[in-house]
Amino acid sequence: MDSSYELKAVAIMTAPRHEIVFARNYIEIALRNAGIPLSVSGGVFYGQCMQRALEKAISDGADVAITVDFDSMFTGEDVTRLLSKLVSYDFDAIASLQCRRGKKYPLMTIAGKTQQVLDGHPFPVATAHFGLTVIDLHKLKEVPKPWFFSQPDDKGEWSADRIDDDIWFWRQWEKAGLSVAIDPCTRIGHLEEVVTYMDEQMQPQSIYPNDWAEQQYLPAKRDGVLVFVGANYGGERIDKLCTQHEKSYLIEPLPAACKKLRETFGNDDTVEIIEAACGNVTGRKPLNIYNELGLSSSLGKITDQAIEQFSQFDLSLQDWITVDVINLSSLDVREIKTLIIDAQGMDLTILKTLEPLLKAGKIQYIECEADGDGFRHYSGIPTNSESEFVDYMAQFNYVMTRKDDRLRIQPDLVFKLMKAELCPA
Repeated sequence: MDSSYELKAVAIMTAPRHEIVFARNYIEIALRNAGIPLSVSGGVFYGQCMQRALEKAISDGADVAITVDFDSMFTGEDVTRLLSKLVSYDFDAIASLQCRRGKKYPLMTIAGKTQQVLDGHPFPVATAHFGLTVIDLHKLKEVPKPWFFSQPDDKGEWSADRIDDDIWFWRQWEKAGLSVAIDPCTRIGHLEEVVTYMDEQMQPQSIYPNDWAEQQYLPAKRDGVLVFVGANYGGERIDKLCTQHEKSYLIEPLPAACKKLRETFGNDDTVEIIEAACGNVTGRKPLNIYNELGLSSSLGKITDQAIEQFSQFDLSLQDWITVDVINLSSLDVREIKTLIIDAQGMDLTILKTLEPLLKAGKIQYIECEADGDGFRHYSGIPTNSESEFVDYMAQFNYVMTRKDDRLRIQPDLVFKLMKAELCPA
């Protein structure tokens, strides 16, 4: 674009009858700071409104149109930066870098490429967006009309092969021999809804609405192996995990709990119930049962320190039974997607039995319960301290986080296998 004269720019935006006031306020602030007037077109037909708005901008003598979506979040600096890039670079339109709604990738396509080097300069794309885009109106005059049009697929259906109004525009733009680029330095927001809920640890989690709907109403894609040590009586989380894995091993030593698990998963041949405790040696050993449901049952004995710490609960010894003890390495499993160990003081001991898989990076996700340093829940079994977990796992390619902060003396540790991420070339 010729930079020898001052540009006359106007911002155009289509808006629904009811819009997001929060976004509108900041859109007006940004354009006011940039000294750009805003023209708003309302109507049910997006393409018709956009074409009329662009035609009016041309008839009013504007050199540049700045298209704005009513859910875009940007500043006056973003607007002036895009205008300066249109003047400085040999492109006919330049769009900001904006994330697609409900997805983690940008609103653009690059013909024949899946990666792009980001060096701070605008780069050409095949299609862009109108969230915050500057368009040379002198060039737009060369584009045949209609500028916006919706077209169904070859069968007359509105499938994924349809052409929407915005894509039609950029294809017409390309046919006219014009160029469009994305400026990676102008990164704007895309206001959208999220579903926020409390997870099993009462921590808030947020996901896109479509992802929430898929999780709740579409069958989960089964993938990989789940090994859950200490499955107890099951529950909502275990039910969900089993539907997400091709094969699940639920390991539990309490007979009553195993009976419940078999009732729940008796008709699911992807779930195998193993009535046993886990350890570093096999055989039969006494299992100490604490409280009525046996939730704190262990091959070890609860310490006085733990009884004092959890004095609000009845942790007296209710009974003991002899159970089978297996070594997890005996399972015919070469790779584990999800490993969860809740074995009342035996977590680290059990984890160590899978060292060959850890070394080979064949366990993707691990959850274990540790003893906070200086505190011990059970005696008569190997130590299970957080520092020992950290020291042991340091030799493998895992990153550790705490799952929650319920008690520092009883942290839940999460280990995720680190993988090399694909970076732009």
